[in-house]
Order: sequence, then C-alpha cells, then structure tokens
Amino acid sequence: MPSNVSLRSLLNQNKLVVAPGAFNALSARLVEHCGFEAVCITGYGVAATAFGLPDLGLITLTETVESVQRIVDAVTIPVLADADTGYGDAGNVTRTVRKLETAGVSGLFIEDRAVPRTLTSQGEPLVSIEEMTIKIQAAIQARQSSELVLIARTDGRVFGELSEAIERAHAYVESGADAIFVEHPESVEELREIRRQIKAPLLLNVCEGYKTPFLSIQEVEELGYDLVIYPLSALLHSTARMMELLKTLRSTGTTMSLTSEMTEDELNELIHWDRSMAVYEPYYRDKRW
Repeated sequence: MPSNVSLRSLLNQNKLVVAPGAFNALSARLVEHCGFEAVCITGYGVAATAFGLPDLGLITLTETVESVQRIVDAVTIPVLADADTGYGDAGNVTRTVRKLETAGVSGLFIEDRAVPRTLTSQGEPLVSIEEMTIKIQAAIQARQSSELVLIARTDGRVFGELSEAIERAHAYVESGADAIFVEHPESVEELREIRRQIKAPLLLNVCEGYKTPFLSIQEVEELGYDLVIYPLSALLHSTARMMELLKTLRSTGTTMSLTSEMTEDELNELIHWDRSMAVYEPYYRDKRW
C-alpha cells in the first residue's frame, strides 16, 4: 500500500531521512513498527533471503519487482528500492523504472556498474559517464510521476580515487538525477569533501564491514547528508540469531537455554492477525480456533 507521504516530501523537509534496510515484508513492517519514516529494500538482502544467492546481478527484474511489491503492500511508509544497474542498457532502465514505480516505490537508485556485473567489453568495471547519463535521462523520461525520486549511485570510489566519483556525481546531477549516492567513501574527511563538492541531496550507505565509517544517525546528520540507509544491519543480526538458535538445538537437543525476546502474540500483532481473522469471524467465533 503506497504511502500518502512520498520520499520526496520527506527530503523536502530538510532533515535527515533514515531508511533502514528490509529484505522481506516482515522486516519492512518491523522498520515501520519501530517508527522509521522510510524503508530501503536491499538487493543484497533479497538475493540472500529469497534465493540464497550473492548480490552479483543474478536476480532478474521480474524477481525483484515481485519482492518489492510484497514489501510495498506490507507498509504505509515510503519505500526506496535498489534497482541495481537498471538491469541493462537505457531501454532496460526504462522498463525497470516503470515496473518499480507501478509496484509503488517512492524512490530508487541505479548504479554505474558494468552489465554483467564484472567488466565492460573494454575491460572496465564501470560504464562510461556518457552511458550512465543516458540511463539517467531514460529513467527521468520513464517515470510517470515527478514524486518518484531517482538516485544515481556511483562506484567510482570503489575502483578509483574520490575525484573520479565526484566527477561522475557532477555529471549525473547535470543529467537530472534527484540525488547522489557515492559508494565506499573511506573516511569522514572524504564524506565531508563529497558534501562540499556536490550540490544535490546525498545518500549515505552505512554498512557493517565496509571501508566507509560506521556512523550513527546523529553523526550522519552533522555531516549534512540528506538520506541514510543501513541496508544489512537487520539481515546480519537476524541471521546471526537464527544461526545461534539452530546450532544450540543441534548441539543440545533443546532451545530452552535461549530466551525468546518476542512472543507469538507480538508477532501476530505485526502480521495483523486480528485484522485478518475479522474476515473469518462469521465462520470462526473462537479466534483461537
């Protein structure tokens, strides 16, 4: 159910928008339940949880849209989607934007990595600036509503110096991107330089294990960024807890030593058990069955 509040309207409030990462409908609902104003769908998380695969461009647009649709239907806050490379050239980007917008996302980001996600025919890991600007322009033309936020991600810092990433960012802003996502800045000083150089809304990716400093919301806000995502935090922590439980069950034959931090009633509240059961009330007077 698309939100009545768009991601663009949140960004226009001139305060930091925090969008934790979700990988399925339940995790997205938890993000909303905990009071966040937006949620980010992580491509890594969808690939890992829905398919047990790495985030190497193995998931198709159709599979992504199916996952996105489930998440959008589960929450009322704006959803930001990882659109990978746009799944191909400018023609593919056009279709990607239309499909994701129809699914109800409030924003999406497209990266300048090569397709497939290895090297271009010239042996480069990134597409040229010219090719990426064509893809950005195709995305702009494809969207049906100006409310849809189109974010251009550059991996220029992943494979080169910060100066290359900033050069690419300038070109993407000039091409009409609504915001910029520079991946893998390696220090707070680099984050400040990006903010100083780029006169457009900025997204920061805060991720465990990255070279980018692992900053708090307050620290990101002080740097002057507009949108921050924590794409893997929920996935890593929940997977670790599940692994702990299963290892304990395997080694001891019981999980009694582990204390559950959520009751079934609390989970039922999250998945709207009572609301759904109301439909069946005429048939099942006893909601416990």
